[in-house]
Amino acid sequence: LIDKYNPATASVPEPQGRPELDRWILSELNTLIQQVTERLDNYDPTTAGRAIADFVDNLSNWYVRRSRRRFWKSENDSDKLAAYATLYGCLVSVSKLLAPFIPFMAEEMYQNLVRSVYPEAPESVHLADYPVANTRMIDQNLSLKMAVVRDSVSLARSARESAQIKVRQPIQAVRVWVDNVAIKGFLEQSRDLVREEVNTENLTAWDLGNETERNALAEYVSFNNKLNLKICGLRLREKAPIFQKALEKMDSFKTAFDVINGNEIVINGERFSPSEILTEVIGKKGYAAKASGKHIVVIDETI
Repeated sequence: LIDKYNPATASVPEPQGRPELDRWILSELNTLIQQVTERLDNYDPTTAGRAIADFVDNLSNWYVRRSRRRFWKSENDSDKLAAYATLYGCLVSVSKLLAPFIPFMAEEMYQNLVRSVYPEAPESVHLADYPVANTRMIDQNLSLKMAVVRDSVSLARSARESAQIKVRQPIQAVRVWVDNVAIKGFLEQSRDLVREEVNTENLTAWDLGNETERNALAEYVSFNNKLNLKICGLRLREKAPIFQKALEKMDSFKTAFDVINGNEIVINGERFSPSEILTEVIGKKGYAAKASGKHIVVIDETI
């Protein structure tokens, strides 16, 4: 109402010409449409419904949050109109995707979003065509890039929590180790976004595939490796403490990366699968760290 945005008359840039954040959520939307259609065709409504829920979470907690300044600014420029058009398109598609799941809520959304603007549109969401994915809008590299960014932010914030440092307190530095040089490049391209999200002036990306950069991690963290007794306890029985002590004497750094890379670990001649070893990353004094597979984030606790 404030901006008098009307999707029927607004002059909006084509999707390919919109900012990266818009192109990302549109890529996610069309991927979602593909997934939901495929899963419903295979009589799997549970997984389809969860996929929609995940998308709505991404739309609300990342796209809308990251676009707040675009919505709030006073001028109705092309950037603001692109944000409105992107959000509007996502909501209309979601209302149609939800029609088989929550028919009355989907109908309410459709009447508010579509019929109020386009009186010539089908009378009900249940009379409208189900969405069809535009595969040209799907950008897998962009999806991977944003996933790396979001995971880095999530791990950094988790490390802050473990160190009891609130997000509003700026920290000295954040260091991120990722799987390979390509993913490192994605992170470097989005350096400013990550710095803003985790509230730091200094962000550096490191490649775990590069031996020198991987070894640099040892300056900031150590690893604690334990037997996963839920999986191997029954097999080992009373020998479990013996193998645990032997595991503790092994090179914890090498063992951790064997687990991360999916390699077997040999302890006292016995072979263990990666799932039988639990690996925890621990920040050294002055640092806090969190990891998720081949993704490790270390924050400098200095305020």
